[in-house]
Parts: sequence; structure tokens; C-alpha cells
Amino acid sequence: MASSTQQLFAALHALYHHEDAGVKGQAGKWLEQWQQSVEAWSISDAVLHDPNSGVEAQYFCSQTLRTKVQRDFEELPEAAVPQLRDSLLALLLKYAKSTPATRRQLCLALIALTVHVPAHKWDGGEPIKWLASRIQGQPADLALPCLLELLTLMPQEVHNFKYAVRPERRRQHAIELTSATAHAIDMLTTCLSQPLDARTRAGVLEAFGGWLRLSEGAALGPDGSRLPSHPLVVSALQGLQARGNDPTFHASVEAVCELVWCTVDPQTNQIDGNMMPLIQVLVPSVMQLRPRFAAASAQAAEEEGAETGVRVNNNLAAASRLPEYAEDDEDTAKGIARLFAEVGEAYINLIATAVQEVQAPVEAMLDVAGYPEHSIASICFIFWHKLSKHLSQGWSQSPEPPGPPNGPSGPSDSQGDVAAGERRRRREFFAPAFQRLVTLIRHRVKYPPHAGSWDKETASDFKRQRYEVADTLEDSAAVIGFEQCMSLLVGPLAELSSAVAQGQPFDWAAAEAVLFCVRAIQPHVPDIPGDPPQLMQLLAALPALPRQAPLLQACICYTIARYAGWLGTNIIAASPRDPTTRVSESDRATASASAALLPQLMQLAVEALEVAEASGAAASAILDICAYCGRHLQSCMEPLVALYHRVQRGGVGAHMTPAGDPLVQQQPPPPLAEDDVQLIMQAVCIATCKCLPSAQIPQAAATLLEPVLAAAQAATAQLPPAPSPNPAIPSTSPAQPAAGGAHSLHATHPYLAPLVDRLACLFAYVDQREAVARMLAASWQMLNELFKRCAGDARIIERGCRCLRLGVKGAARAADPLLPSLLEMLALHFKATRHSAFLY
Repeated sequence: MASSTQQLFAALHALYHHEDAGVKGQAGKWLEQWQQSVEAWSISDAVLHDPNSGVEAQYFCSQTLRTKVQRDFEELPEAAVPQLRDSLLALLLKYAKSTPATRRQLCLALIALTVHVPAHKWDGGEPIKWLASRIQGQPADLALPCLLELLTLMPQEVHNFKYAVRPERRRQHAIELTSATAHAIDMLTTCLSQPLDARTRAGVLEAFGGWLRLSEGAALGPDGSRLPSHPLVVSALQGLQARGNDPTFHASVEAVCELVWCTVDPQTNQIDGNMMPLIQVLVPSVMQLRPRFAAASAQAAEEEGAETGVRVNNNLAAASRLPEYAEDDEDTAKGIARLFAEVGEAYINLIATAVQEVQAPVEAMLDVAGYPEHSIASICFIFWHKLSKHLSQGWSQSPEPPGPPNGPSGPSDSQGDVAAGERRRRREFFAPAFQRLVTLIRHRVKYPPHAGSWDKETASDFKRQRYEVADTLEDSAAVIGFEQCMSLLVGPLAELSSAVAQGQPFDWAAAEAVLFCVRAIQPHVPDIPGDPPQLMQLLAALPALPRQAPLLQACICYTIARYAGWLGTNIIAASPRDPTTRVSESDRATASASAALLPQLMQLAVEALEVAEASGAAASAILDICAYCGRHLQSCMEPLVALYHRVQRGGVGAHMTPAGDPLVQQQPPPPLAEDDVQLIMQAVCIATCKCLPSAQIPQAAATLLEPVLAAAQAATAQLPPAPSPNPAIPSTSPAQPAAGGAHSLHATHPYLAPLVDRLACLFAYVDQREAVARMLAASWQMLNELFKRCAGDARIIERGCRCLRLGVKGAARAADPLLPSLLEMLALHFKATRHSAFLY
């Protein structure tokens, strides 16, 4: 054992002190293997009991014991368990004043022991009682840190899946620990009665919050009238007044948040009536922090203004320098914001009743939304989402008692009117708050001047921030309506127009932010044609916007895509299917204006295809215009068909075009990804089927098929010849491809599968059976050759079968003449390849 101990010390010394990284790595591997050995139990215990062992050895051996108890407990004989338990407790008391890391590892080892050893084996009592009875007899300076750390870690570790125990025992341990919550709360109350410094008091409150979370409030008991005077509750509320650098404050935040959720059902947010006395203490105590949060917000705004050169309001600057809040920092503001949010989310059912008493939590949520740092401001977004759902669709009148046996059942019309009136009253009550929310968060989507220097991670974070704001704007529009929300969002455009008129440069980021926000609220646009008029004005102004910024061009195109359906609705409203339907002059004017705007928006999107950063958005805009307004694009058909042929040389088509092709030099293809090329193809197919008479569609489809089929045939011709049938191979076995051949076709010919997908795109989006049947007949020979040459490449086979399946589906009964030959060849290909795609 002595030699093993010396080897352990030597390995630790090499790990921590040797200069050679290779030696460190070897020492680390040896120590990992040593920890898995059986002798690690006794050696670690002996090293920890040795008064001459160093700090590094103490920590490593305590960690080893923790790991062994967690994962290798079954290595111990049952008779050794009591000895291990007593030894761990003795070591914990020995290192009570030692390094916190070693003490924590020993606490975790004891907690792991409670997971493995059932409660009835702890001398007939609960593990907590057993530990407390042994620790409380020690001097206070030894007992308090050990007991407090155990009580803090126990509820945290109850759902730790690192313990090698069976699921039944894991569940039983959770039940045992939950049943001991009341005793743990009593012990924490006892600890609180002793003289404590700020850090120890914070530890007590942290443990208190953990046990509340574990028991879901059951530890407090059903009598809520006594809870406001409970010492732990009083201490938690008092801790909210601690300074920002005091650890008590952050521990109090955690404890109060748990107390808030103990007063409601976490699934339904229904308030427990017995907890109303506690609620009446919690909410005012939290709301008292509003001035403190306002000062922190003002300080953050002042610092942000100093960085950006923006002047800050003098009143805000003065508030940020109040001496009582001088030590508050961003973490303090985050803690207060979390308190506000937890109160708002927990009591959302009560807040949604729209009585005057709920104004304070709502105003607190607006304070959070106005905080300069987005990571803190976004804490309130879930509250606004839940409130919006309550006001727009989640609220319903409480059920009425059943009527008399012979009377009508269910709510009457008058009850429905009352419910509708109540819903309207609540929305009007909260409308000012949601309006203010829109003005507070709309600027958060604007690109800063230094956005071009961002790394990938920062750009991704800002993108996520924009979408979070967009979701909250949509929630706001659900309450205050599209028109009112849009009026608030386009306000900065008036300021931008005024600045440009005064000779200032055009701020593209401000315009892009407005369009991004307007896109976000599209789901709530009214179904009434031409309503609101300002939306038509905004769309009509898009072609006139300067488009030197690619991000602005992309946002313009995305905006067109989002509202193409609205334009289509305006046009359709003036041409009802029922000829007896009367169309108003305003609807006719709206339809005429919408139809006249389509060519301008289409041209704008086509031009944006030339910008690499905006090409994807432009392709989406073209597709949506064709999908929603295709019947009214007759004047655009010729340019669209020309664009269709041009984009064939983009995407993977660029690799199939011969170098020096004069057509490419005269009309180079736009910088499109392959997915965007297929979006353009879908758009042209849809527009063709909607604009042309039925008799002309087959010929138009044949014209669209020609470049796609030619490219696919050229790519197929470049494949190696189909392998010859091997007579030695039975007919029931799949054909074996040539060595190094078909299995790697998708790697050596990466452009083949996308070209087949282009063909599938035509089959899927040409909406006429006869036209699809003709295209399928013209393409079958190429597909058949593809199946032969790619017999061993599953990826290409799957893409080809998908293409064939879409063709048969689109042709329907018009494909009847092709079915005999198709079925015969498919059976042969399946026999040769055994690929399941042929069966579908």
C-alpha cells in the first residue's frame, strides 16, 4: 500500500508541477485509471486521514471517494458501509475549516451514500436526522459549515443521474428526501438563529430555496397565515434590501422566487387561497425594488451613452448616482428583473383580470423591457407572451352552475355577450401597456454601426435577439391590433424622412429595423381589403428606398414575401366568384392599386437576386408573389421565363456550363444557391399554370423542361457505364457494383442529385396532369439510365425514385399509358439493387 501511495503522490506532483505537457498527460491518464481500481477506496481514505498529506492530495482523494461512492458503490461489501459512513463524517468534520473544494467533495460523497443506502438503514432514522445528530454535537465553528453545505447540496443532487443506482431506488430516494423537508427547514431555522456573517446567511437562504424547490412548497405547511412571520421568510425578504455586492441579496432572490411559486399551482397558475397572506407580503416587498431597478437602468443607460456618444437624460443620470444604489451592478439588476418576472408569470391569472391593483406588476415589467441590456430586458418577454395569450385567446368566463332540469343548458346569448364585453374591457385596460412595450423594444432590432465587424457568434446572438423581439411584437399586435401596432412601428420612418430632408445621410439600418418589425406582426394583418391604408403606402414606398445596403435589400424582399398574400387578397376581393356580389368602389381602387404594384415589387425582387446577401430573400419574394398573385402577372411572364432559363446556369448548373460559354459571359447567372434556384423554378411553374390557358400549359411545360432535362442527361452521360450482369451472381441477389465505382458516385458527381431534384421540382409544381405526363414520358429514358448506372449509390437512387414518384403523382390518371413499362422496369431495378425506394 505504501508503494501505491508513493506512486499516487508522484503522479499528482507530475500532474500539477511538471513542465512537460506530455508528462502531465501521462500522469492524468494514470490517475484516471487508478481512480477506477479497488485499492483507491483504502488509499484515498488513508491519505485524507494522514495529517501530513498536502492540499493537492487531499482534494484529489476526496474527489476519488466521491466518485467511487457515486459509481462504484457495489464494490464495497455490505459490512464496510457503516465504516465508510463514519469515516466520511469524520473526514468532513476534520476538513470543515480546510479548503472549501475538499469539504464539498466530502459532502457530495456523504450525499451519494444517502442515495445508495435506504433510509431505514441509517440507524432506523432519516439520513438527515442521523447526520444532524452527529454534527450538531460538534463545536459551532465546525458543525455549521458542514451542516449548511450538506443541506444546500442535498436538494440539488436529488436529480443527479451520475449515481449508479436503479431507477426504483432513485425514485425512492427522492421520496425519502422530500419527506424530510420539514426537518431540513427546522434545521435551517436553527442555523439562522445563530450569529451569522453575510456569506453564511446567504448559504442558509440558498439552502432554503433548494428545499422549497424540491418540495414544491409543501415544506411550508398548509397554513399560510403563519408564513409571513416565519424566520426564513422574513430573512429572505429582508435580504432583498441588501446591497448589490452582498451575497445575501442574490440568495434572497432565489428564495423569494421559490416562495412565489409555492403560492400557486405551477401547472395552472391557480392561486392557493391558503397562501394569500404570504402573497400579500411577497408582492409589495418585490415591488419596493422598482426605484432601485430604475436607478440601475439609468446607470446602464448612462454607461451605454458614454460608449456610443449619446447624451442621457439628466434625471436618469442623477438617479443612477444615488448613494444607496451605488454598489448595484448588472447582476443586481438581473436579480430584480427576475423577481419582477417571476411575480408576473406566477400571478398571470390574477393580473389578467385587469383590475387597478395589478398596475404595479405590469409597470415593473415595462421597467424591465426598457432596460438597455437585452439579456435583462428579455427576461420579461415570457410574461408579455402569457398575458397576450390570456387576452387574445386564453380567457374564458367561469362556468355557470347547471340550470333547472327542464330549462336550457349551456351559456345563453347574454352570457356570451358578457364574456365578449369582459374580454374587450381587459384588452382596453392593457392596451396602453402593450403600446408602451412596442415603443420600448422596437429599437432593439436595429443593426449598430459596428455590425460589420462582428464575429459569427456575435452575429448569431444578435439574430436571436431580433427574433425574440419579433415574437414579443407579434404578441403585442394580438392585443392592440395590427393597425395600431404598425403606427407605432413606422414612427421612426417619419424621423428618418425628416433627417434626409435636412441633408443627413440615409440611415439604412433604421429603415431595415422598421421593415423587420412590420414583418413580425404580419400574422395579425386584417382580412379586410386595403386595411390598413398605411400598409399599402409602406409597400408602395419600397421601390423608392435606397438599396445600397444588402441587409436592407434582403429585408425589403422578406417584407414583400410576407405581405404578398395580403396583396393577393386585395385583388381577389374585387373579383368575387359570385357575380351577384356587390364590390365597393374602395375595394376596386384597392385591387387596382395592388395589381399595379405587383410588377414593381417583382422587378425589385429580381434585381435583388444579383446581391449575394439578398438573393435568398429575393427568391422567396418571387415565389410568394407568384403563389398568391400569379393570376395577375401576365405582364411579368416573359421576364420570368427569361429569368428561369438564366438561373439554370446558377447553383449546381454553374459547374455544368462549359468554360468560356458566350451566353454566360453576356448574361451571367445571379449568385444563387441551389435551393434558391429551385425556388425560382417553383415560382415560374406556379405563375405559368395560373396565367396561361389550359391548352397552352403543356407546351409551356415542355419549354421549361428542356434545359433541366438536357443538364440531367449531360450529367448522367458522365457517369461510368452500367456494370455488366455477372452470371455467377444469382438473380435473387442485388447486382454488385464495380470496385470503387457506384458507391462513391455521389462524391465524384455531386451535381447529379440536385439536377434530378430540379426535375422533381417541375413534376411537383406544374399543376396540370397532361403536362406532367408528357414531361414524365420525356424524362423516363434518362431516369431509367440513371437507375442502371447508379445501382449501388443509395443517395442518388432515392433522389431518382422521389422524382419518379412526384411525376406519377402529378400526372395521376394521365400516366396510365406509361405504367406498364414503368412497373416492369422498376421491378427489374429492385431485383438488381434491393433498394426499398423502388417499392414506394
